[in-house]
Amino acid sequence: MNILFVDNFPEVIINRIENMGHKVFDCSLKPEICDKYLEDAEVIITKNRTNINREIIDKALKLRMIINGGVSIDNIDIDYAHNKGIHVMHTPEAPMISVAEFVFGLLLSAARKIYDANLSMKNGKWDKDLYYGNELYGKTMGVVGFGRIGREVAKRAIAFGMKIVACDKFLSESPMPGVPIVELDNLLKVSDFITLHASFDAKRDKTLITEREFSLMKDNVLIINCAQGG
Repeated sequence: MNILFVDNFPEVIINRIENMGHKVFDCSLKPEICDKYLEDAEVIITKNRTNINREIIDKALKLRMIINGGVSIDNIDIDYAHNKGIHVMHTPEAPMISVAEFVFGLLLSAARKIYDANLSMKNGKWDKDLYYGNELYGKTMGVVGFGRIGREVAKRAIAFGMKIVACDKFLSESPMPGVPIVELDNLLKVSDFITLHASFDAKRDKTLITEREFSLMKDNVLIINCAQGG
């Protein structure tokens, strides 16, 4: 098959597909040359950075499949693709570990003031008393959006000895023992740390966190936003 990469992917992935006998066109670094490959492309692989709209779909006369390497497919005109008999696929489990680890990197850095302490040392200072930060152990983490990524974050929080509460409009029961599903207002009131993983569609959803929601939170709560579309 003729496979067109329109966004940047690791070379190991491209090589693996080539070794399977497929013909690969990679225009991720030179998007201006994509048009000349579209006519023969049977599969387009993207990564959210490129909008696969009607114009692109119409140019790809042999197109049979569009694959988005990630959770969301909101960069693809799904209805138009389906009307033309083109399959649309994505890889919802691919980023869940890396995002969960990234959340904890941000969480530890912010809670323990690692970035500020490092910057202070680089400037020739060491104001130790300013950088004690806060321990995670025994604190409550609120996870807003308890899908694949939210659950991976919760697993890591439990390993740190944290208490977890979760909120998800699609869940009435928790998929993880010991993690209650609560209303958003309740989550905001009890959480010391809040991590956002709910998808957002501007055409469908209202703003999740407004002045009202901030007023419900504890003082000095730490919020990490890794929500899709957030």
